[in-house]
Amino acid sequence: MKLKIFPLTLCLVALYLAALACARGAPNRSFNHAEFNFDYPSNWQTMAELWGTYELQKDYYGLGAEELAALTSVRKKGQSGVWFSVAKKPLMGNALSELGESLYAQVVPAVVELQHSTAELGGQPAIAFRYRRPWGEPWWEFYDLWVEKNGVAYLLSFHASSLEGYQAEIDLILKSFSFQP
Repeated sequence: MKLKIFPLTLCLVALYLAALACARGAPNRSFNHAEFNFDYPSNWQTMAELWGTYELQKDYYGLGAEELAALTSVRKKGQSGVWFSVAKKPLMGNALSELGESLYAQVVPAVVELQHSTAELGGQPAIAFRYRRPWGEPWWEFYDLWVEKNGVAYLLSFHASSLEGYQAEIDLILKSFSFQP
């Protein structure tokens, strides 16, 4: 009789530990690139993992920046979620302040509800833009953060049909983002 209870007890303990691990959430994943790294939620994936054939954009959403990383909270094609990309663009005159509303005024399709502010990323000054724009049929809400490193403007861009509800994920990525030495 005691032998039958022991395996049952082991199973219950294993189930309890598995449930406890799920409740705490899985640890974050790290994205490492030659120029930067950051952490992201463990339930996210790269666009290449989602699509298999995804190619990074040479001109990220018409902003003249080359995409270096692309990730999403979407688990299956066709679902909604939030997308995050890192892109870079050489600075003319090495001044981040030259990236301004004029850059967004030139993109097609047009940007609406553009809001501009200053921010900080890893102790460095940054410029932030919030806006909406159509891409295909839907309208997307964007949050772009530009930061300068060695004469290059790096763009950290989030977009979703609505960014509301994704602030924890955005904060995780932004707080962990750092440039390689």
